[in-house]
Amino acid sequence: MHTAIVWTAQYLYVLVVVLGLASLLSLPSPRRWQSLVVFGIAGAIGLALVFIGGQLYDNPRPFVVEHIKPMFPHPADNGFPSDHTALTMVMAATVWLYRRWTGMLLAVLSVLVGTARVLAHVHHPIDIAGAIVIAWVAVAIAAWLMPRIVPHIPLAFLHDAPDERGEPAAVTHPLTR
Repeated sequence: MHTAIVWTAQYLYVLVVVLGLASLLSLPSPRRWQSLVVFGIAGAIGLALVFIGGQLYDNPRPFVVEHIKPMFPHPADNGFPSDHTALTMVMAATVWLYRRWTGMLLAVLSVLVGTARVLAHVHHPIDIAGAIVIAWVAVAIAAWLMPRIVPHIPLAFLHDAPDERGEPAAVTHPLTR
């Protein structure tokens, strides 16, 4: 059990990101490129929100305050919010915009990453919950921004095909089908 918790806490996030990127890259163009724009924007916003959250709320790691040994070596820095959970949930939420079931599966894996990090004594549950909220807020903002930003990027592959009159089509919002 110890090995499974440590592996999930330290390495499952890589699998979530790889599966998420594979899912986004398998979308038809231009949604593929638009989804990657959403992921990039959400990642940047998420990173900023993680930094701000960490500055506003100091939450020492469980092994520091409870004087217990973590399951793997970890610095005794601020645990809020969980970077691993924020990254995996940004990926899951971005994929969810385009592929609901795959996004939900990745969200479950993201929660497993967070849960394993709590069980490994390197995070408190509030660190995981904060990361999940930050991730969904970042993706919501990115999804709102994407149709407002992409039309101004002069790269043809980011845009939907022209309509029957040859007019450029509007950029499709991720939540519209």
